[in-house]
Amino acid sequence: MANPLSKDLREKIVKHKQGGEKDSNISKWLLVSLNSVKRIWTKFCESGNTDHRPLNRGRKSMVTVNEMQKIEQEIKENPDITLEEIKEKFKLKISISAISRRITKLGYTFKKRLCILKHKNGKML
Repeated sequence: MANPLSKDLREKIVKHKQGGEKDSNISKWLLVSLNSVKRIWTKFCESGNTDHRPLNRGRKSMVTVNEMQKIEQEIKENPDITLEEIKEKFKLKISISAISRRITKLGYTFKKRLCILKHKNGKML
């Protein structure tokens, strides 16, 4: 996606449109696409300004900032908590790997716990 057009250029488009110029002529003179001219004029007619739309790109997080603060507090209180336990406790609807990425962004790392299974007869495997 290209960068938004400058405010000055947007105002020139509106000024030419108000003067009765055709969209195709404006796009040729100002070296912008015809769709940009139409889009800026439509926005000006609807809202009265020529500001560009905010660049809110990407998917919104399914875990709120408040939830992440609670998760971080839980990790501080219970450092041995597993990702599965975090998912269950906070009833999160995201995958374990997504939880792991979010916790890693908080600066936490995970170490594998050494599990030693006991055989039925009591000997270690």
